[in-house]
Amino acid sequence: VVAGPDGPVVLSEIATVEVSESTSVGSARTDGQPAVAIRVAKEKNANTVTTAHAVTDRLEELDEVINEAATIDVFEDQSEFITESISGVIEEGLIGGVLAIIIVFLFLSNWRTTLVTAVSIPLSIIAAIILLDQMGYSLNIMTLGGLTIAIGRVIDDSIVVLENVYRHMAQGESTFPAIINGAREVTIAIVGATATTCAVFLPLGMTGGLIGQLFLSFSLAVVFALLASLVVAVTVIPVLARFTLGGKVKVEREKRAADTRLARLYTPILTLSLRHRWKTLGIAGGAFVASLALVPLLPIVFFPPSGERVVTINVNARPGETIDAVLDQAIGVEDLLAPYDVDSYQTLITGAGSDFGAIGNIISGKGANSATITVELGSGDKQQVAEELRVAIAEIPGSENISVAASGGGFGPSENIAFTVAAEDPRLAAEIPAIAEQVAVAIGGVKETANVSTDVGSTQATIQVDVDVEAARDAGLSPASISDQLVSLSSNRTITTANLAEGTLGVRLIVSGGDVQSAEELAALAVAPGVELGDVATLSIVEKPTTITRVDGRPAATISADIIGEDSSAISADALAAVNDLDVPEGIEITQGGIASDINEGFTSMLIAIALSVVLVYGLMALLFQSWLDPFVILFSLPLAIIGAIVALVVTGSPLSISALIGVLMLVGIVVTNAIVMLEFVIMLREERGYDTYGAIIEGAQTRLRPILMTAVAAMLALIPLSLGLTEGALIASDLGRVVIGGLFSSTVLTLVVVPVVYSLVDDWKVWFAQRTHRPLPHGAHMAHHTPQPEAAD
Repeated sequence: VVAGPDGPVVLSEIATVEVSESTSVGSARTDGQPAVAIRVAKEKNANTVTTAHAVTDRLEELDEVINEAATIDVFEDQSEFITESISGVIEEGLIGGVLAIIIVFLFLSNWRTTLVTAVSIPLSIIAAIILLDQMGYSLNIMTLGGLTIAIGRVIDDSIVVLENVYRHMAQGESTFPAIINGAREVTIAIVGATATTCAVFLPLGMTGGLIGQLFLSFSLAVVFALLASLVVAVTVIPVLARFTLGGKVKVEREKRAADTRLARLYTPILTLSLRHRWKTLGIAGGAFVASLALVPLLPIVFFPPSGERVVTINVNARPGETIDAVLDQAIGVEDLLAPYDVDSYQTLITGAGSDFGAIGNIISGKGANSATITVELGSGDKQQVAEELRVAIAEIPGSENISVAASGGGFGPSENIAFTVAAEDPRLAAEIPAIAEQVAVAIGGVKETANVSTDVGSTQATIQVDVDVEAARDAGLSPASISDQLVSLSSNRTITTANLAEGTLGVRLIVSGGDVQSAEELAALAVAPGVELGDVATLSIVEKPTTITRVDGRPAATISADIIGEDSSAISADALAAVNDLDVPEGIEITQGGIASDINEGFTSMLIAIALSVVLVYGLMALLFQSWLDPFVILFSLPLAIIGAIVALVVTGSPLSISALIGVLMLVGIVVTNAIVMLEFVIMLREERGYDTYGAIIEGAQTRLRPILMTAVAAMLALIPLSLGLTEGALIASDLGRVVIGGLFSSTVLTLVVVPVVYSLVDDWKVWFAQRTHRPLPHGAHMAHHTPQPEAAD
């Protein structure tokens, strides 16, 4: 290694060279037993499920090679959650589809028409899957969730077409004219209804950020399925009706829409509402206002939490503490898990890993040793278990460095509170630590918060070496050479490699004499022949911050805490109120981030998307009806849907989340469908068959009653399995399903009454305006309140 006066000096003369096991920089334990933990990460564009299956197959091969020497167990597999979620969503979609078909059969009481309608479900879903594949989207939780949501809606167009064809056949029309006339009468209505439902997703697709990324594939799945269902309804369904219904429908020429049992129950209610129009609107308006009063009762979160029962415990050792000290604390925490139903738990212990002992952590400036214990519960509420563990851990020495959190495991950002304290003037930087501590104390006093931490108080003990330049020069040293020696000695790095019979091995340099445990022992280290470090430098231990935070170039500090309650928004608001009560000097700015900022940004984006969707729907209906007033009538069904949506969330104890707002967005496009189907027929009766306003409303409402109820009930029942949230994959869509079910129920019931009332009032206004401006009266407005009989069948 060097040429001496007596010849070359070889490495074996001054050091012991041996092949040994690599120094451990950490350890792992599984269910209390020593283990080796290996974490496999997929590449960015790789499929999680495919990668996980490939790894599992290779592990099975290794298990046969290892035999009884050890066992290989998979502790965590993200693909299992995905696979179970996908299977759950598929199962719920199939159940929902069956329920929807059953409803069609109960309404039509004809197995042929039921089968014809049912065909639209697989055809539409298959077409949507093909389109998604062409767009580069795979079948995942979001796309399958969108397809499941669409199942109840994809049969709507087919129901409307087939029911109208069936009605024409029942009135005595021959097969071909009945199919042509039946399909023609409703084509405009179903095109408009499907277009409005699809249009509401356009603003969502334009929304950027996390919401746009998550729900773009969801939206495309719904839109593709609905567009496919429209094509099926106007092409496949009429053809199938020709072969399945031709000559097989019982003719009832004298039977009118008013003669059905449903119509006999509905007509008196509709007639009474038309006689007391303003009272009817007053009741509906009162119900809407009352529902809005329930909104403050709803907890607000970004996304509903995952159903995974996982608790994470972090043990952060004090600066300078060894891995062994961390291990002892971790084992103490493991012992606390005994009373709980735990499927499995794993402890991972990591450290600076220096071969130079505990003092190496200090010299190298690396983070303190730490342990993470991941606990998978078999049963029990993870939040309750986490809180009980916090109480028990508080009795362990050093517990101030131990935190417990119930892992969310869901979509979206973490549910936490975060504040930033920044100094406008760098000269006020010295004030930040004290203010940050005040903020931490204030947050800690808020109910349902835990694990309050700040980066200001986090410091690392560091040995500061002040080199005496003159003394170092006399010894032939420089500050740089001394620094290089210390870094090399205290760090766990390979200085070179050697090609030996055992293979290519890393070569590490280790100081003999055992671990160095103090600055005094470090000062005695030789840095040159006959020269100790203490001869050329002064050593002292100082505390330095582990992180230095700056916001927009300003010195700052961050304070955070976990939210352990259900209402993230309310808890964040309480934390903000507590912080606002602090006496902060001028020049110090405190801003809130965390989940409160995410909720504010996400909800704002969603509300803008909903508002834009209403505008788009109105524009499409204006084109459909060639009128600016008739679409206004249909929009009255939207607040009626809000009533049921809010009540559904309150009754089921669901939070107001991004998922719920997606449901509201969908309702904008779905609930107008019923009103379009009814109003389009009412207008046709007036313009083509000469009905007066009152007669057209009664006849149109009676005729469209059955398809409206069929489509609404089928859609609601199709969503019930998903809205129950019984599987992991349904959690993100369960709130959405509940909102759609509640909104559909209230809007369907009230639309059958309120929309005819509003239409009659708007028609009265048209007549008044026409008379005042001497313009032609609307169709049927000049007639008496007389209802002509339907036209004779062909």
